[in-house]
Amino acid sequence: MKIKTIKKGPLSVTGLKLKDSKGNIISEDKEYLLCRCGHSKNKPFCDGTHSKINWDDSKKELENFARINGVNDVHKLSIEDIMTTSNEISENTDIKHV
Repeated sequence: MKIKTIKKGPLSVTGLKLKDSKGNIISEDKEYLLCRCGHSKNKPFCDGTHSKINWDDSKKELENFARINGVNDVHKLSIEDIMTTSNEISENTDIKHV
C-alpha cells in the first residue's frame, strides 16, 4: 500500500483491495482519496470540501482535525484515525478496508 499526502488536500492511497460484505473483491489497484480536513460529507473519502473552505494542512489545521475527531495529539494521527473518522464508513455501501 502507498500513502501520499496531497498538499492542502486529501491522502492518496493506492494498493488496497476493497471487499463487499461477502468477501468478494469489488475494487483493487485504484486510487482512493481520503479526507484530511474533517469536513467531507462522504467520509472517509474526500469530496472536495477542503478546497471550498480553503483548508490548509498547516499544524493549526491538523490540530483542528484531531480535535474534531477526538485525537488529543496531532502527532498521533494515523491512517486508522482518518479511515474511521466519525464512524461514517456507510453501512449502506458494504465496503470494508482489508
